[in-house]
Amino acid sequence: SFFTNYEQVKKRIVFKLINYEQNKNLLQKIPHIKILDLAIIFNCLVDADETGNATILIYNQHLSLWNITKDDLYHLAMKNTPALLTYELRDMSDVLIELMAGVPCNSMKEEFEYMVPMYVLSNKSKLNGSGCIFYHNLLHNLCEKLECDLYILPSSIHEVLLFHKNEHTSSLDLNQMINEVNASHVLPEEILSDHVYCFERASGFITY
Repeated sequence: SFFTNYEQVKKRIVFKLINYEQNKNLLQKIPHIKILDLAIIFNCLVDADETGNATILIYNQHLSLWNITKDDLYHLAMKNTPALLTYELRDMSDVLIELMAGVPCNSMKEEFEYMVPMYVLSNKSKLNGSGCIFYHNLLHNLCEKLECDLYILPSSIHEVLLFHKNEHTSSLDLNQMINEVNASHVLPEEILSDHVYCFERASGFITY
C-alpha cells in the first residue's frame, strides 16, 4: 500500500548511477536518463542509515501507476537524494591513516600528508554513492576551494575519487589503472566505468 501511494513515495524517490552499456537489458525495463556513458536510474528509498539502505527499484509500469513522467522522477530524485543520502567527502590521507590504525608506522602518516590531495566522495552509508558527483554545486564548490579542475576516478558505483587535474597526469595512464583495478578488485555488477572523467569549473560540466 505504501508503494502504490504516490504522495508517500514521491518523498522517497532517489537516484543512483550505473554503467549504461553493461545494463542495457535492465534499462529497457526501467525509467532512466543516459548521461555520458552512464545511466541515472531511480529507486524508492525505504530505509537508510549509516550502516546501509533499503531500496525498491522503480520500473516503467510504476510511471503509469502513479501517472507521472520520467522527468517528474528526475526532478524529484535530484531534490530528494542529496537530502536523504547526504554526501561524505573525505581526504584520502585520512582514509589511509584510518585503515592503518594500530600499525606502528608513524612515518607513514607524514608520507600521507605529502600526497597529492585526493578525496573520496560517497554518501554516508557508502552504498551507491557515486551519484554524488551530480549533487548540485558539490564539485563546483570543491573546484573553487582548490582552484583547479578535477579528475574523477570511478572506483565503483559506490564511490569516486577526486583529485587535481594537471598537465603531469596522463588520462591514458589513469584509464589503464582504472581498467586494472576493475578487472581485479571490483565486482562486475559494481563497475561504474573504465575511464577517468573530468569536471571543468569554467563550464561546470563533466566530460570524458
